[in-house]
Amino acid sequence: LLYRPYGHPYLENPKFSFEMKRGWKGPEFIEGGVRFRHPKRRADISIAYHIEGSNGWVEPKLYRRWMREQGSTEDRHVVEEVKISSYPAAHVVYTTHTYDPEYLLGVRSDVGMTELFMLPDDQGIFVIRFEAPQRWFQRYRSVFTRFIDSLALAVYSEPVEQ
Repeated sequence: LLYRPYGHPYLENPKFSFEMKRGWKGPEFIEGGVRFRHPKRRADISIAYHIEGSNGWVEPKLYRRWMREQGSTEDRHVVEEVKISSYPAAHVVYTTHTYDPEYLLGVRSDVGMTELFMLPDDQGIFVIRFEAPQRWFQRYRSVFTRFIDSLALAVYSEPVEQ
């Protein structure tokens, strides 16, 4: 019997590292980070770090407000406080509907789910995202959970004077 480890480490960014499941396609470079995709494009996992003043950076307070506004009427629209790598982060799960323009509005749509985390530090923000069609979301969420559990972040904060 041969031992096959669950995943492979991603160590190419100085701000974050993690373990990604074998077989997922990537890394695909995005602004400020990387994305990995399921081989059949059933789910995406991405992480990015946006330094203050860069294109992807938004003030954390405004980003939290934007997170709360996302989704459909059936979503909770509540931003929860959670811990990632022992640091506080904002967390939200929301639904998106994409309508096919060739049909009347509401006749045919694709329903997607997004789980989003935002973790600020003194120099920027981390944005961690899991996206999948609604029918595949729960099935591949365990991969995302394992990704989050393996995540190591280099969070910068000024030392507190005593």
